[in-house]
Amino acid sequence: MNRNAAFLSEAEVAQIGFAKVGRGPKIHPSCVFVVADKISLGDNVRIDPFCVITAAEPLRIGGNVHIGSHCSIVAAAGVDISDFASVSHGVRLFSESDDLAASALIGAQVPRALRVIKSGQIRLAAHSCIGASAIVLPGVTVGEGAVVGALSLVRADLEPWSVNAGVPSRQVGRRDRSAVLSLSRALINDKSV
Repeated sequence: MNRNAAFLSEAEVAQIGFAKVGRGPKIHPSCVFVVADKISLGDNVRIDPFCVITAAEPLRIGGNVHIGSHCSIVAAAGVDISDFASVSHGVRLFSESDDLAASALIGAQVPRALRVIKSGQIRLAAHSCIGASAIVLPGVTVGEGAVVGALSLVRADLEPWSVNAGVPSRQVGRRDRSAVLSLSRALINDKSV
């Protein structure tokens, strides 16, 4: 068997020590989980190679979520990824970061009292998608069905069912809510779809 293409067995996933694991997890063995007991996985979660996921606060990954390879998810202030959300290759979710414009020291090895830190839970609502190599900053809510284009920087909340792109991201279009929800209902009700 080509180990590079294989996912962990359910027994191996259980040994990681997650707070909760749903049915059918697919996690590549190269992934790194820090403070796994604060991470909950829903049903049918897939996490591809070389992801680093850190949870100082609760991190919930809902059902039918795919996290592409080479992602970083830093849940210092919590992250909530809802059902059917997608996190594409190379995405960075930072629920905490240094304020680089502040007159303070910067870096994880510096005492917190000497830093100015921006902190806030990130929420990716159901059916949202973060495009390849995009960055989402602390406190952002990506609304239901909203999508973010590749290489974008998201520093403010995104409206439901919007299409967003750029640095900083801005709305460039809309998605068809009824079509997406109809397809997800079909998937849930008929596993042959």
